Amino acid sequence: MFTQRFNELLELLGLSGSSEPARVLGCDRSYISRLRSGDRVPAPGSRAGNRLLAAFFQYAEEVGALPQVADHCGVEQVTADSLIAWLWEGWQPPESAGNTAPGARKRDPVSGKLFGERLSALMDLAGLTNARLARLANVDASLLSRYRRGLRSPERGRRIVEVLANVLLDRICAKEGPEALCLLMGAEELGEREQTLAELMNWLFEDTGKESGLIEAFLSDLQRFDPHAIPPLLSPEQVLEPSPEEGCPSAYWGRKGLQQAVLRFLSEAIRAGEGELWLYSDQPMGWMTEEPEFVLRWRSLMVLCIRRGIRIRIIHNVDRGLKELLDAIRSWMPLYMSGMVESFYSPRPRGSRFSHTLFLFPGRAAISCTFPVGQEEKARYRYDTEPEELEAAAAFYAALLDEARPLFHVSPSLEPEPDARVFSPRSVPGVELAVGERSVTVTHLEPPHLSFTVTHPLMREAFAAYIERAEQE
Repeated sequence: MFTQRFNELLELLGLSGSSEPARVLGCDRSYISRLRSGDRVPAPGSRAGNRLLAAFFQYAEEVGALPQVADHCGVEQVTADSLIAWLWEGWQPPESAGNTAPGARKRDPVSGKLFGERLSALMDLAGLTNARLARLANVDASLLSRYRRGLRSPERGRRIVEVLANVLLDRICAKEGPEALCLLMGAEELGEREQTLAELMNWLFEDTGKESGLIEAFLSDLQRFDPHAIPPLLSPEQVLEPSPEEGCPSAYWGRKGLQQAVLRFLSEAIRAGEGELWLYSDQPMGWMTEEPEFVLRWRSLMVLCIRRGIRIRIIHNVDRGLKELLDAIRSWMPLYMSGMVESFYSPRPRGSRFSHTLFLFPGRAAISCTFPVGQEEKARYRYDTEPEELEAAAAFYAALLDEARPLFHVSPSLEPEPDARVFSPRSVPGVELAVGERSVTVTHLEPPHLSFTVTHPLMREAFAAYIERAEQE
């Protein structure tokens, strides 16, 4: 009965195949396949079963499907007990278990597996109660309570995460000293405050299952990657914007406006036929990745830039979510293969009040914008061609680049760190991982041979957690 109803629930939530359920439920694709076929049935009340229940509940709540789930299960309200009784028909939870909400878990010693556990550990070290931290951070004390009990968890990069991390960092360093925070985080030493804040925000979000699904999906895509099978691109005649004339706009509005500005910007670079492009943005990347027609146009223009000998520098952010970083690497992989793209990341947190974008074709054109977070559709993007404005934009970008660190390096063959931990995932044959203290190297073992090294701390931690999880299963 479990297998049939498990598949019904996936269908009800619109989760088809194995990759999408694996990403949402935080499992490997092979494990999802075994659940769907009936080869694997977790015991009711087991750790694996509870993890599935919590993930189902959280996703259904996020997409507003709890009423449909309740109707399908024939219950008034979705709870852990009602889902267990429906999925494992005939089994009744012990009375002592109560009507625990999905997602709640017993508190273990701080192992770093749950956001709530790590938040509690920081609050204990800082000597703060829910009420006291709520006043200092200007948040609801009941929300902190739900975080600590595992009933809720904010997404990485949300403003509330930065606010809480700021308060806790200052309180702990003043009360206990940085050594106590190093001991809790397992760090040798703390760097400058901005870097420490970014590391603390990442530490709050060690892999809880979903990240392993993202890593496995990414590795599967890499396994299938063929540089000779790049999707068809548009011809220059199809994609180039007309030459600028008198009266071209000096400002563009909203997401669509940014897309128009970028098409003009890249077209001007291609017509120039030389130089470099310097790119930075910490705003959400949906404008670039979510519309297939625009993706095809900007990718075609970027390839034309590279073919004209134009080099590209791009700076990412230390606190972009794992999904955003992996999506960016997927989108840029064919371009990275050219050797014409240099990729960096800024160690500073991007902030919670404003988003920034700066695209520069030195000496020729610049797109720039600063707007309040969440106001992307109302943002005004400047398009500058005046020498004084371009000089100022170049100085700003140079300042960002001075403190940036290399993110991504691709080559037919790369040597991992000497003491790196090497792992070959059984579910993704032909791919090898080597995780060191400072980087992770991923190697495509079969032709075409390809290796890339990533130094971003979030990605290194995610790959290390993926290996640990795979070895335990």
